[in-house]
This record gives sequence, C-alpha cells and structure tokens, in this order.
Amino acid sequence: MTACGGRGHYPIKFNGSIFTVDPKFAGGPDYNADWRRWGDCFWWQNTRLPYFPMIARGDFDELSVLFRLYREVLPLCEARAKLYHDATGAYFPETMTIFGTYANNDYGWNRQGHQPREVLSPWWQYAWQQGLELTALMLDCYEHTRDTKFLNEELIPMAHAVLSYYDTRFQRDAKGKLVISPTQAVETYWHGVTNDTPSVAGLQDVLDRWLKVAAPPAEREFWQRMKAATPALPLRNGRVTMAEAFQPERSNVENPELFAIWPFRLYGVGRPDLELGRATFKHRTEKASIGWQYDGQCAGILGLTDDARQILLGKIRNSHPNFRFPAMWGPNYDWLPDQDHGSNIMLTLQHMALASTGEKIYLLPAWPADWKVKFKLHAPKNTTVEGVYRNGKLASLKVTPASRRTDVVLATGPN
Repeated sequence: MTACGGRGHYPIKFNGSIFTVDPKFAGGPDYNADWRRWGDCFWWQNTRLPYFPMIARGDFDELSVLFRLYREVLPLCEARAKLYHDATGAYFPETMTIFGTYANNDYGWNRQGHQPREVLSPWWQYAWQQGLELTALMLDCYEHTRDTKFLNEELIPMAHAVLSYYDTRFQRDAKGKLVISPTQAVETYWHGVTNDTPSVAGLQDVLDRWLKVAAPPAEREFWQRMKAATPALPLRNGRVTMAEAFQPERSNVENPELFAIWPFRLYGVGRPDLELGRATFKHRTEKASIGWQYDGQCAGILGLTDDARQILLGKIRNSHPNFRFPAMWGPNYDWLPDQDHGSNIMLTLQHMALASTGEKIYLLPAWPADWKVKFKLHAPKNTTVEGVYRNGKLASLKVTPASRRTDVVLATGPN
C-alpha cells in the first residue's frame, strides 16, 4: 500500500492514501470517496509514520518523495522564520500545505489586529520539533546507505537550517543553555512550557549522531556549539517527563515523554540507562494501540516483549469489519484506511526483531520465544540481516556484508 501510494510527486496521505472509500460505509458523511477526515494538508506527526518503516525495509527510493517536498518548501520556511521571529534557518508547520504554508484554518482566516507571527490555533501555535524529526529520519537514511551525495546536497543543508532556527530563535540562560520558550509539548501540553521533551530529545539525538559524521570544519564547529547549548533532558522521579516546566492541563492524548524513546532513540536495548527508559514507558499517561499512537515501537525498542506482543495483537485486530481487504485499518483518529496504524504495525514488528545502535545489531530484542519468524531487515552501514527463528532458537542467520557478522548480538529472551 505504501509503495502504491508513495511513488508520486507528493508524500503519502495518512488519511487514506490513494485507497479512500465512500465515507458512509465507514461511519462518515454521505460524500464521495474524495472526502477525508482532517482534510488535505500534510500533518507532520501523521505524515512521518509511513516513512520511518522504510528504513529497515530498504525502501530508500520512496523516502526521496518526502524529502523532496520539505526541500522544495525550505526557502519559504526560511523567509517565514525571518519575518515572523527574526530568526535564521527554518521551522516547518505541523499542518502544512504542499506550498509550505500553514493550513489556513490553523493560521487563522481573520487576520485583523494580528501580527504575521501570530498563529491562531493553540493546537500547533508553538511546536518546533518537526524539523528535528525530519533530520533524524534523514540521518537514518544516511547511516544505512552511506550516500555522500545525499549527505552533502540534502542532509547537511536541511540540518543546518533546522538547527539554525533553534540557535537564533531562543535565548540562553546564564550557563549558555538554550531556553526553548515559547513552546509546547506537541498537541497535549500548551501552557507554561519550557524546554519541551520533543525538542530537547531531538537536539540531543540529532547532535550526538551528527558529531559522528564527517563534515566541513565550520559545520562541525556549529554542531559542537549547539551540542554545548542543548538543555538537559527533563527528568523527574527517575524517568523522562514532558518538559522542564509545564502546566499539567492536557489537551490531547499524546505522550511527549516517549519522544526520547521514539523517534529520538536516546533509550533502548544496547543504549545507556535502559531502565530509565522502561520506567518512562511504564508510567506513560496514555496507553493505546490504535492510529498514530507509537507505544508499540517504544516497547520493541526497550525490549519489552510482553508489552510489544500485546500492543501488536491489538493493532492487527483493528481492521474495519465493513471491508474484505484486511489492511483497511481504522478509521481510528484519522480516516480509513489509516496509514499511520498500518505503519505502526510495521514499526512495532521491526523493532521487536532488530535494534541497531550504529555499531552493534541486536537481534530479536523483544521477540516472543513461542513465535516463529522469517525476516530480512536493513541495518546501518549498508548491512542486511536475514534469519529464521523457530522453536525458541535461531535456525539460520545471514549477514551481508559478512564482516558485520561479529557485530550481531542475539538478544532474544524473557524481558
């Protein structure tokens, strides 16, 4: 489905892709099949999900469609950052048209008495981490392919623009650390937020990975300066919290603290402080297994086999009973077929089967011992890992190139 919907000029639409149906058969209004709940824009939190599974699948050609859209709108986004906030670099709206502009309803139709910088929808007024997530996905692509042309012509310019926005938009405290405010923790926490976890985790993850990449000296100096200015990850009671400061009123059902696990992989199997990540997951506010909720891949990344299994089974039972095709997930939060739901099924499976830290490849870190599986997945450094697991044992394993075989660690077992 993603291959069919993702090879045009524009990215996959999360709310149906090219497979939309007459909405009256799925609990919607009596319109034709062009109707989609949540409309025509590309909502980043939704648009990202069909693309993250492409890395482990090796579908790097499909990723280029997403990257092209954000590359094409970058000049407009840079001009907007300068006009609205007198900042260099760029940020991307959460709800973005194909032209790079805000969705009209979010920006506000009636602009009388408002400055250009005022975004009238509180749902996405001060959200900035979208560019960091895009950069993390592009880094994934580079780490797997080692494509130096992509690195120099696409990734470095995009990362420089995204990091420059944080560098010039926000003030610093007495220790030289960024004070990210005004901001919000995705759609869920709007008020009194400082140093939201999605932004802080994103800066830490992206900059840690950047400093391992060969780059021009001036660019490396900039990354090092930004790394030194990145605030500490907000922690409370031995786990990650939503932001350094925030008012507890919730406006949606997200878990911003889980951004430190996915998409920014600061915690997980093979990484430091695994138990802190597991405690964060255990105490999350929302527990869900539908739509764009990302609990499944977080459980897989953390090696929590029972949680990952339970969430995965909940997801695959979500097919709409009115349709014979089993991948008609949803509608859930969005529309049918729910591309986010299907993508999260793939992400959950992938992270249950394989965890990469760059150097080491952890095999089956959250795989139930009583499930059999045959798999082929891509890992960093142009590596593929193929195997068969059955009867609680690894029956076969092929690693290409063979030199990476010594980096593979069998991590399956009760967790």
